[in-house]
Amino acid sequence: AQLSVAGRAARLVEAARAHLPLGDPATAQAMLEQAEPFLAGGDPVLRARALHTRATVDIYFDRVDGVLPRLLAAADTVAATDPALARSILMESLLGALRGDHDPTAAKRFGALILTSPAVRSVASTSADLLLRGFALRMDGDYPQAVPELRAALSAMGRDREVIENGVRPATLALYAAEEAWDEVGGHEAALSAEAHERRIGALGALWSTLVVRSTWELRAGRFAAAGACLDEAEDRSAVIGQPAPGQAWRVELLAWSGQQEQARTAAAVLVRDLVTRHTNSGIGNWVRNCLAVLDISLGRYAEAVAHARVPFDDDAAGAVPRVLPDLVEAAVRCGDHRTAKDALRRLEERAPLAGTPWALGLLARSRALMADDDQAEDLFRQALDLLGRTRVRTDLARTHLLYGEWLRRRRRRADARAELRTAYELFARMGAAAFADRARVELLATGERTRGRTVRTDHDLTPQERRIAGLAAAGATNTEIATRLFITQSTVEYHLNKVFRKLDIVSRRQLRTILQ
Repeated sequence: AQLSVAGRAARLVEAARAHLPLGDPATAQAMLEQAEPFLAGGDPVLRARALHTRATVDIYFDRVDGVLPRLLAAADTVAATDPALARSILMESLLGALRGDHDPTAAKRFGALILTSPAVRSVASTSADLLLRGFALRMDGDYPQAVPELRAALSAMGRDREVIENGVRPATLALYAAEEAWDEVGGHEAALSAEAHERRIGALGALWSTLVVRSTWELRAGRFAAAGACLDEAEDRSAVIGQPAPGQAWRVELLAWSGQQEQARTAAAVLVRDLVTRHTNSGIGNWVRNCLAVLDISLGRYAEAVAHARVPFDDDAAGAVPRVLPDLVEAAVRCGDHRTAKDALRRLEERAPLAGTPWALGLLARSRALMADDDQAEDLFRQALDLLGRTRVRTDLARTHLLYGEWLRRRRRRADARAELRTAYELFARMGAAAFADRARVELLATGERTRGRTVRTDHDLTPQERRIAGLAAAGATNTEIATRLFITQSTVEYHLNKVFRKLDIVSRRQLRTILQ
């Protein structure tokens, strides 16, 4: 029997939606265009699904400008009749709000709309409710109430699966939540959970962005090789599905931390050109500036670091600010901009205790130490080291050893300084943070130490495929599991692992795990 107009439209919209998890937004867009003439005046729920799908396509292509009003209209249409669909739509509108052009007035209005939506329960119970309420409160200016909701959302993601299974980019939403709540454990585990789900159902369209997010957590843990392997696979996945390739551009954070100045600045320029300028994607713009601030701090270019970090600080957009606060304090102190340092520290003092995590409190103690009198600074540095030592964020721990060592050397306590600087140097060298390692080495030499010329380990001698296989092997995967994951034979895995062992001058997986982790 011939389909009715409404039936044909419904089938096209559902078919378009089905192509998105497969990583085929182009076909989804074509089907929506076919359905468009049949939607006017039809079923409002079907129109909402079509708007939802169209916006998802735009988000896949990072065309976030203008997405928000369409999604909010769609969610409003179905909030009373299909609250689960409305929450799914609102999660995508949230992603658009977080990544799009930041307007404080619009953000506050958006937060108020979510808080009053009948689809979002006032007593939040699911991960989606908690995530939506948490960010709505943050955008509405209620940071003290937002943080507990966001931490609870990260915890709930491992239980009820609503965000993981229905969000367009759940790992990205979890990353923003973890930034606000200073919860590196919850953020990393949510990314791993999203990755496992996307691999299981073959959602290649979401998987590449999840791998980019996971690379951030691997980097912060000091596992630069594993971060590089995530980015290699993300690039491969995006090529398979015809997504605009992340390429070198998405490596800007890893390049910055690795001290590769020219490549990092080139990658940053590409992202700004393709996403920030073209699609008004200020969320990505703030992330790029955060990366460049770290690069300039590692190179001792403190005034330039302040210029980069000041933009997201002034913007104060949800998910963009927490990580930049300690960087802005450090850079401003070092270049004598005490007013900016005080402003950044004041905001950190307001927000870090609300999060209450070792990561937040450790960075607060370190930032206070940089601005404290001598009789207080040392206790604060030691407090920072104790707190950060309880976290997975080895990059911040290494930077704290470096700052404490520099402080000790300037007070002519050479023996004490030497111990801290040596620890910093070893940590940076092991993870591959070349510019920070060089900064620690110069300070160490100034104490009279003669460094042993340790080579800063990087993964540049390994091919992308070798990095992927090495990262999986270091994580405990068997040859069979690696072969299945990468769609290659076991003999190919063995061949590449043997090459990895020769290049790194090791003989076992245990040694490989030590080097990469």
